[in-house]
Amino acid sequence: MPVETDANKLVNFCCINYRIGEDPVPLKPDRYQIFFFELNSEYPDWLWSLRTDRVPPPLSEIEPDTYYYWRRMRRLHNRHLNKLAEIDGWHKKQHRDGNSHSQRVYGDLAYAIEKWNYNKSPGGAMSTNSASSKVA
Repeated sequence: MPVETDANKLVNFCCINYRIGEDPVPLKPDRYQIFFFELNSEYPDWLWSLRTDRVPPPLSEIEPDTYYYWRRMRRLHNRHLNKLAEIDGWHKKQHRDGNSHSQRVYGDLAYAIEKWNYNKSPGGAMSTNSASSKVA
């Protein structure tokens, strides 16, 4: 598709036209001031306050009570975890099992917690059924 080079057309018309064979859509007048009178344009006010930078603002400039702030926090945290995973090898296929993750990270502590949870469960060694059968 050839690039439009006509300066008059680029300045006065929106060069995106999805209907073949129709004239391009003319741009509406912007907001401007003549002496003491302000002429409003047909564009909404929020259009002129949109952030157009490609780089996101730093977290220190974002209010912490907004959805955007926490979405950025989650994204940065996930990037951090992925970098740690790349170093430790969590991303490898043999390490994707959720059961082996706790064993690799916590070792004996994970084994002790699993054993303790098993003993507390109804089918475990310290279940209420086995205690009541000893009493009877």
